Amino acid sequence: KEKQPRPIVGLSTAQEADAITVLKGIKEGKRRILAELAARYGKTIWSSAVAVESGIPVVVVSSYVLTSFTSFKNDIRKFQQFQEIEIVDSQVKGYEEKVTKFVEQGKQVMVFVSLCKGDGRSKRVKFLGGLEVQKMVFVDEADYGAHRKGQFEALQTMVNDDDVLILMTGTNSDRA
Repeated sequence: KEKQPRPIVGLSTAQEADAITVLKGIKEGKRRILAELAARYGKTIWSSAVAVESGIPVVVVSSYVLTSFTSFKNDIRKFQQFQEIEIVDSQVKGYEEKVTKFVEQGKQVMVFVSLCKGDGRSKRVKFLGGLEVQKMVFVDEADYGAHRKGQFEALQTMVNDDDVLILMTGTNSDRA
């Protein structure tokens, strides 16, 4: 199995239509997007496809539900269309240098950031907010925890005016 090509993933009709709508909105200048996506929709594949097609250099995946990061990492590593995305966990020492290096090399980088309060979170969000390139920030399960003051204030620190913020949820979009 060594050096075999990765499988190609396809989007469902709904995923493709929604991706086109979001990408068109971004092209038209939309920067804050609420994506209310059904359960079992395939948010990780959909958001990864949107990220790749957008060409935005830094993609941040944030969540209060940390198990979602595993799904993203697995899908990014698994499929052909995402093989050029570099993955960085912001909780690993030296993540700043990795992100900076990948941006300088012109690579697209996906950075994982927990919205849970804890050691170093403020430093991580300030670093990402200070990057001088456009970011696409996905908030997974945006209705769960991310809507609380301590979490959305972290997002405000990280997301600049021209950055694209996509709140993904399957329920309670009013809370998100």
